[in-house]
Amino acid sequence: FNVNLRNQDGFYFESDFRQGNIDGYTSVDAQVSYKFPQIRSVLKLGGTNIFNTYYKTAFGNPEIGGIYYLSFGYNVF
Repeated sequence: FNVNLRNQDGFYFESDFRQGNIDGYTSVDAQVSYKFPQIRSVLKLGGTNIFNTYYKTAFGNPEIGGIYYLSFGYNVF
């Protein structure tokens, strides 16, 4: 398993488009993996921003929410 905590402080954003303060945010990413050695495969379940806290990184950018995934890799080791 893996857990990652990212924290970004608020900052002043300046561009030709717009100027102003961007709020800070905290995001948690997590992943759990399970290996199947008999069939040389791995199953992964995880997500980015798993608490689905929307944030933006600049004016004009979309707000970013959670992304979740499930993957199965066959013959990977």
